[in-house]
Formats: sequence, C-alpha cells, structure tokens
Amino acid sequence: MGLFDKKTSEEKQIEKEALIEIKTYKYDNYLRFRRIIPRYGITTMGISEQRFFKKIVNKIEKEIKNGSLTKEDVENRVVELLSEKYGEPMSVDETNEKFEQQRVELAQQTEIQLEQKFGIPFRNRVWCKCTIEEMRHSTFTNSNTRDVQNAYVFVEDAYLEIVKESVFLKSKMGNRKLYYENIASIDYDARGRLHLSESLIINLKSAEYVQLKYVPENYINYITSKFEQYLTGRNYVVETTETNVNNSNADELLKYAELLEKGLITKEEFDLKKAEIMGTPISVEKYDSSAKFCSNCGNPIDSDCKFCPNCGYQL
Repeated sequence: MGLFDKKTSEEKQIEKEALIEIKTYKYDNYLRFRRIIPRYGITTMGISEQRFFKKIVNKIEKEIKNGSLTKEDVENRVVELLSEKYGEPMSVDETNEKFEQQRVELAQQTEIQLEQKFGIPFRNRVWCKCTIEEMRHSTFTNSNTRDVQNAYVFVEDAYLEIVKESVFLKSKMGNRKLYYENIASIDYDARGRLHLSESLIINLKSAEYVQLKYVPENYINYITSKFEQYLTGRNYVVETTETNVNNSNADELLKYAELLEKGLITKEEFDLKKAEIMGTPISVEKYDSSAKFCSNCGNPIDSDCKFCPNCGYQL
C-alpha cells in the first residue's frame, strides 16, 4: 500500500471487527486461552503461558492491520499458533479422560498424605472437608462454649466420624463419632432459617449441636439420606435361620464376606445377600432401643448412667 493509499470504509470495518475479536482473548486474564489450552495438556496457566499468549495477540493484531486476517480467520490462527508451540491438540474425549485420570491420581495422593497425618484410613471411605462449629456445655463454668475448627467428616452407616484439624492448638484436634442414635435431627438448607446453602446443623439429644459449614451439596444429600435410612430401619433387625449350603453357595457367600471386610458393602447388604443365597426367609423383630452411646466419645453405656465411664462426659 502506497504512502497516500487509503483503506475503503469496508476494509476499515473488516479490520475493526477482527481487532475486536482478537482483543476478546485478552479479557479476564486470557480466559478464552485458558478454555483452549486443556486440549494441549496444560492444566495450569503460569507466567510463561501469559507471555506467550500476549505475543500471539500482538502478532495477530499486526496481521489484521496488514489486511491478511478477518474476524472469521482469528480463531483458526490462534489454534495454529498454539499448535506450533505445544503440538497438535487432543480431542474433547481424550482431554476429559486425561484430566479425570489426573484428578483421581491427585485425590489418591491427598488421601495418602491425610492418612499419614492423622493415622486413620481415608481411602475407600466417603468423606469431605468442611468447617465445624461446636456448642458444648461446661459443667465447671455452667456456660456454653463455642469452638470452630477445620474438620474431615466420614459418613458411615451408624455414625458420622469427625476428625478435627486445629491450626493453633493440638489439644483441639481429635476424633469424635456422632452416632445416629444420639442425633435428634439434622437441619439443612432451610430457606429463611440458615441462609447457608452449604450448612448442616446436627442437633444432639443432649441439647448440644454441631454445625458443619461449607459442605458440598452432594455430601449434604448423602449425610441426610444415611440418617433417614437409620430412622426408617432402626426398629428392625434382620435375622436368618441356619441351613446347609452347597459348595457353590459357600463360595458365593465367601465372596460377599470379603466385600464386607473391605468395607465395599454394608452389614445390612451382606445379611440380605446371605439370606438370598441360603434361600431362607428373612424375619424381623423389634430392635432393643435401650442401647445408649456417649455423645462425646461414642462408647456404649448403660441407660441409667449420668456420666460416661470412658471419658467422664456428663450425659
């Protein structure tokens, strides 16, 4: 183009639209780039990536001003320059598979580190990390105390196990089991009440409560469903009559016994499967509801006890 050559209004409009398009790749800290780079196997964006993206934007802006690119060409040009740097991109399915594998590996590494830290199993258990707020009554001062700590919550068939992680005081760390037997109710995500969509309030029969904050929604549903299952079936126990089984049935029963030992199935599921394999009817009887557990340590106690013989906690 000569010194006095001028672009037509149509060429100016094409250039303007193309420049607007490439500038969108710079918005929100290169958000559009960050949506593309996972297909090149890049999980995080560092300073080096940001510098390279800035070079891409500057290079394409010059090409637009030279009249060699239109708005429709910008995306293909971005992919072309990224491929020159990082290689050919993966398909969407390959990308999802790779990131899922990385997510699983990272979760396993995290669980191993937590097992070494707390000395309890994390793998093959349902758990989540949250913040715990406890309100407990002190018999010495005759007043209520409030304590807030980070915690890991394990969801089991008969109880919730809470492992507290104190940053400042080791004395506030420790395990606590909340048996469903000692839980009066669980309030969660009640519109107009808690005003916290990620909060669970566990009301104990001892008039104390434990509040779990920042709990993922799927864990809220799982915890409440486990408690509801307990309330539905707590008045019944499953019993089976003895019978002779052949070798094939014995092998089948042994297989489910191993699953129970590994914690992959519940005791109730094992009993039901055992009855099915043995071909015996399942009878139900009323459950002895006189059994009582300490709300502090979970130790079984007599119904007329006023203090736990294990930890001395006032009931």
